[in-house]
Amino acid sequence: MSPASKSSKADAYADEPWSDRTLSNYIVRAEHPFNAEVRLDKLVEDFVTPTDKHFRRNHGPIPNIDGSEWTMSVEIGCKAAPARLGTKTIRLEDLVSLRQFEVVA
Repeated sequence: MSPASKSSKADAYADEPWSDRTLSNYIVRAEHPFNAEVRLDKLVEDFVTPTDKHFRRNHGPIPNIDGSEWTMSVEIGCKAAPARLGTKTIRLEDLVSLRQFEVVA
């Protein structure tokens, strides 16, 4: 790999939000893309796994977005009648405002 390629790869990951990469709870398997798992002795401390002990898996850099501008388009329909229902555009604000549920499974 050329030095330019290494620099470009590092730049793509420069803004990732992982401030907890060095916490003792994790075994880091890869830095780019970030891939870490919780140490087993930390994982078994709780019956329900808390958010700060979730596995971290990425397949590429996390995009740095402007939440006030971000939207997602969802096509609503089925193969039998795709034109009847259309497309729904959802803003990040819409997703954040949804009611949250906790389900223990």
